Amino acid sequence: MTFTDKTFEALAPYERHFNTAINGDWCSNPGRDALDLMHAELDRIDNRTTRMNYNCSTCVLTVVKRIGRLYFADKAERDAQKAAKALADTAAALGDKDAKKVTKPSKAGKK
Repeated sequence: MTFTDKTFEALAPYERHFNTAINGDWCSNPGRDALDLMHAELDRIDNRTTRMNYNCSTCVLTVVKRIGRLYFADKAERDAQKAAKALADTAAALGDKDAKKVTKPSKAGKK
């Protein structure tokens, strides 16, 4: 995972901004505090200093897009881990002999 749990939760309210930046190629300004957080995370992840002017719409859009792509990749990874854990917990609760029923799709309704 790219982000710590604390950072991921701090970025979660800006998911709408990430979505419009990535898919619509525009975004409203999320605010100075959010941009500071995004900028600091980019510097940490890239291990270098990223230049950014808070009054430059292109700079803001670039930072929001880059963090948004990382955020959605991290979110997909977290969701996959939760699904795998839920599947393993269900299989463990059913026991070994019934575990195959959980991992294989049922053929109900097929003739």
